[in-house]
Amino acid sequence: VKVGPRSAPAGVTARAQGLSTGPQGYELLSVLVLDDGSEVLLNRGWVPKNAVVDTKTTRVENVVALVEPGERKTSFSPKNTPANVLWIEVPFIAGLLGSQSILLVDVADGADDRWPLRRTVDLFLRFNVDPMTH
Repeated sequence: VKVGPRSAPAGVTARAQGLSTGPQGYELLSVLVLDDGSEVLLNRGWVPKNAVVDTKTTRVENVVALVEPGERKTSFSPKNTPANVLWIEVPFIAGLLGSQSILLVDVADGADDRWPLRRTVDLFLRFNVDPMTH
């Protein structure tokens, strides 16, 4: 499932599209089947709008991931539909894909130059709002 459109993560320096201040793309979510057969959601990373990416990977691989709660609904959150998933509403996406309502985020262990672009561990340690300016 492509969630978005979204701005590019930090470090992506491609040319902006339209009136955007940065390149636009999507977070790519899919189902990860664990060793015990259970299925969870996996945020595989960010892809540019026009990138061609295999959304139905079936290869066996080791995944280093963090558990994330997804995004909280606010009064401004649009309604997600099967054709238009705009924000990471874990129960909705899990129902759409038939998995448990658990979200893992695939983490890169170093520089990543492939699509989808995975977040590095240091990005999880940064705060968007500094305590001094909050």
